[in-house]
Amino acid sequence: PTIAIIALGICLPAKTPGMLLVIPQVVAMGFLARWLQGSAVEAHRNAGGKLASMWKAAGIGVVGLIVVFGGILLHAVFSENDLGKKITIGTKDEIYYRDAATEDQARALGTALKTEGYFTDRGATVALAKSADGTTVSFVVGDGAWNNPATAAAFEVVVRNIAPSVGGLPIKVRFLNREIDVKKEFTVK
Repeated sequence: PTIAIIALGICLPAKTPGMLLVIPQVVAMGFLARWLQGSAVEAHRNAGGKLASMWKAAGIGVVGLIVVFGGILLHAVFSENDLGKKITIGTKDEIYYRDAATEDQARALGTALKTEGYFTDRGATVALAKSADGTTVSFVVGDGAWNNPATAAAFEVVVRNIAPSVGGLPIKVRFLNREIDVKKEFTVK
């Protein structure tokens, strides 16, 4: 059942309310427990046996919940995002950098994007990655912008102008959605 629930969670859209998965699981576990153990529990009670405290079970559940969510919180706070380390340009614009890219290169890219008028302190997000395969600059863009040929053309001009700040051309350009999924990729040579 756990594998089926995980598969279902992966297949459902990201905006699906979590309760659509949680409530059926709780109800199903109640039915499963009664089906598997109901007769044994009833026989125990009929023989004069007592049931354990529900408060003890609830306490164990709460402690388990704290441990699980505490671990998730620690992981979220102390792990790097998929885009890498972050610096802020101005007060709202962000550049992430990873792999062989350095903070100095990310700052140089931030300065170039500011000069180009792309960074205007409105909360834009850009990622820089450098590896043996070359340089990749990723832009988080609004929904559907990756399908607009004019958007790609405009970004090609921006990338040509900022290329010296990241070591020159060629540069692989990626358009990402807000969930950091790659929606379009092309190379500026």
